[in-house]
Amino acid sequence: MKKIVVTDFITERTKEEIAVLDDPYTVIFLNAETEEDIQPYIKDADALVVWHEIPISNISFDTMEKCSIIVRMGVGYDNIDLLRAKKENIVVSNIPDYGTDVVADHTMALLLNLVRNINSYNESDIWDPFLPKSLFRLRGKNIGLIGLGRIGIAVALRAKAFGLNIQYYDPYVAAGIDKSLGVEKVDFDELLSNNDIISIHTPLTEETKELIGKDQFSQMKENCILINTARGEIISLDDLYWALKNNKIKAAGMDVLEIEPPPEEHPLISAWRKKEPWIKSRFCITPHAAFFTDESFRELKVKGWRTIKDFFEKSKIQNCVNP
Repeated sequence: MKKIVVTDFITERTKEEIAVLDDPYTVIFLNAETEEDIQPYIKDADALVVWHEIPISNISFDTMEKCSIIVRMGVGYDNIDLLRAKKENIVVSNIPDYGTDVVADHTMALLLNLVRNINSYNESDIWDPFLPKSLFRLRGKNIGLIGLGRIGIAVALRAKAFGLNIQYYDPYVAAGIDKSLGVEKVDFDELLSNNDIISIHTPLTEETKELIGKDQFSQMKENCILINTARGEIISLDDLYWALKNNKIKAAGMDVLEIEPPPEEHPLISAWRKKEPWIKSRFCITPHAAFFTDESFRELKVKGWRTIKDFFEKSKIQNCVNP
């Protein structure tokens, strides 16, 4: 009998998920809010299933005596101490592909909303096609992608369909991918200064944390639209406020923020909620929802359970992020 502890977020399994991983497994749902909450339950756990709210750090590794695999139900794994896991010979796997298409769709939805000024039309009681005063067509404009992994490529393909010229910065992508996709590889500073739209598709690492701040905003075009569906901590919320307030960029569409939910008292969030004139229709937020559709959410969980099943029953390691 294997004991699997689900630390947070999920509180039950569907029949479809149970069919993937049934006996001889015992699954315990904690719905925890802090790492301290899970400590009484993980000492004899054979596997952990975690989302992105609960960190798995030294306190948990010191407690666990049997765990051999941690499955991060999602793409990012910055909440897990990979080095400690490797030291303890614990496999850490993620589910990197379940939301590739829907996150790319959400990226384009944020972009189109800001480009076409949909919110401005929708919130107005005036029937006026010229309400936004000025709009630009997408075809022929430049989009720069920071990160060209699965989601970055999916966004590139969608952007090509809209007639956008595509540049990307990603020092870890193999040579020749740019030629395969018909996109242009540039350095980071060039991407910042060249593009009318910048979209972020990179994991959160020490290298990418606060990658975008005042210095980077100062290099962007004043009419630039910034989109982030990756990780909130890549962009400083204070510096994003500064950039919008001082018209360093035109607009921003954020599915992820440095703090989630964002603090009400933060000046950017306060201005957005009050619909202050200077920010109205320039700032669009969704609540870390880019991953979600019925299909993608189901696929995520089924693949997570199958990762555990294959590990214990077939000695098969999938999508290991701490090799």
